[in-house]
Amino acid sequence: MIILSKYKTKYNPQKQAIQIIPDLGQDEPRCPFCGGELILRDHCTRTSLELGGDATQYYIRRMKCSTCGAIHRELPDSIVPYKHYSAEVIGGVVDGSVSEAVLDEVSYPCETTVNRWNAWFALNQNNIEGILRVVGYNMLHLGEDFLLFVGSILALFMPSRPDWLETIDRIVYNSGHRLVPLESRWQEEKPPPSG
Repeated sequence: MIILSKYKTKYNPQKQAIQIIPDLGQDEPRCPFCGGELILRDHCTRTSLELGGDATQYYIRRMKCSTCGAIHRELPDSIVPYKHYSAEVIGGVVDGSVSEAVLDEVSYPCETTVNRWNAWFALNQNNIEGILRVVGYNMLHLGEDFLLFVGSILALFMPSRPDWLETIDRIVYNSGHRLVPLESRWQEEKPPPSG
């Protein structure tokens, strides 16, 4: 998965979707796993829901690493990997900037979805903290003080940026990491099949 912050959009009438065109300049994306060159494999569509349930269809590139063979989708930062709602909606629910009154008024996302997002974020908070520290230390060379900072980097970061979830997703996925889906926790708690 590669999360793009710089991209252009163009309506593709043939696919009836908004096409994402990376605005990369000189920097071509590299495989987040091995650093290998990425080659266009094909395209696919992805739907993102806005507050109230309005859907936007996107037409995105799928890239293949020439070294390790991994397949990566290039997502705009407005899409959260493995989630149906936009980053603005999920981030607003998790940080409380989208109030319950607004959610009651529009009826989508439902209460169950909101509870799952909050549980998913709670499950990943320590993971995000660790990834932020490692990336800050190894890639941004912020030093040992950043790595050993006693407080929560995420707690400092979230209120200072309205696009905090988009930024977190870019840092996590573009550095070759990922967030744990909530469903995997439930699968681990199930007893193994007897037999």
